[in-house]
Amino acid sequence: MSRPNTLYKLSVIADDPWVSGFAMDDLPSVLGNDSLEEDMTAGFGIASKQIDWSQHKFGDRWNPPAVYDRPSGPHDYPCINLIEPAFSQRAIDTLNGLLTENGELLPLAGEGHGFYYFNALKIANVLDRKKTKLNFMNEAKTIATSIDHFHFIENRLEGLDVFRIPENPSTLIVSDRFVRVAREGGLVGMSFRQLWPYSGTKNWRIDGNEILLT
Repeated sequence: MSRPNTLYKLSVIADDPWVSGFAMDDLPSVLGNDSLEEDMTAGFGIASKQIDWSQHKFGDRWNPPAVYDRPSGPHDYPCINLIEPAFSQRAIDTLNGLLTENGELLPLAGEGHGFYYFNALKIANVLDRKKTKLNFMNEAKTIATSIDHFHFIENRLEGLDVFRIPENPSTLIVSDRFVRVAREGGLVGMSFRQLWPYSGTKNWRIDGNEILLT
């Protein structure tokens, strides 16, 4: 296994009508929460309480939800409600195990037929809290309201290609390997904003290199 040289935040390209994402109505929970959307939210109900949390698996409890507003143009990463990751079958084939090794791929129904919700299961405790600029939302200091400058513990990054960190559950982080495979495979609809590395105290939101696959 190799260690990534660069890490990126993976996002949907949301400002292009050709590649806008799926919408999903409020549906019943299958995990005992108030809604399916809460089920699909990384770390929901636990990340705010403890730092060493793990993401639940849906397994056989998954009932493919009907989504709508299918993108009118080619798209390999439309997401659901602009937040929850969803990949096309083409993306799954192209990325060749980078997804299946790090989470569950769960089918969508309705206009989402042929697309899959990605439940990321790799939660990696790799953030160097002493060097990272963190603002926390709770007294337990588990979830950060913002991270302006990421520092990672490099010897813990071995083999990480698709993961989340406990302090920032909503961000899906991918490696330079992931970006390279996606680009070479001609995938579209993905935005990669560089999170690490940076010299000094540059803010990744302002200074970060962005790669758009359109």
